[in-house]
Amino acid sequence: MGKDLKEFLEEKDKKLKNLISEVINLETFLERYPDTKVDRDRWDNERYYSPAINAEVNDVEIHHTCGCCEDAPLVARPFKKIKELGIRLYSDPCRFFVGEKNAYGYGEREDKGWEEEMRREGIPKTIIRKIKKYFKENPAGHFSDDDTPF
Repeated sequence: MGKDLKEFLEEKDKKLKNLISEVINLETFLERYPDTKVDRDRWDNERYYSPAINAEVNDVEIHHTCGCCEDAPLVARPFKKIKELGIRLYSDPCRFFVGEKNAYGYGEREDKGWEEEMRREGIPKTIIRKIKKYFKENPAGHFSDDDTPF
């Protein structure tokens, strides 16, 4: 059964108002950070990033690039939330490859060189410590032959 046209138009109107608000916020954002670029991943998630924020990032997203691949890369995305605009501004580069899923068991395998790359890009030590903590809390381990169900 179809949707009521009045309800349909109200939904469209709400989406349009949200989009207009987003454009206004982005224009303000661009005035403050004129070198900002946009990154879009394969799921169409958009992330704004700028080298001007590298030394100011104060949090980090850590996630795999794929949920189904056993050896999916693990990326760290340092960012600072610009609260008054409700926007996260990521460092440039907006992602660092720091490891991968352990394909032969559980946990994460740490890549070499990611710390040095972050230091070169001016990422604060607090972010590096958060990523090290993540690896400490998710060590790579291998399944034993006793763990197999057959």
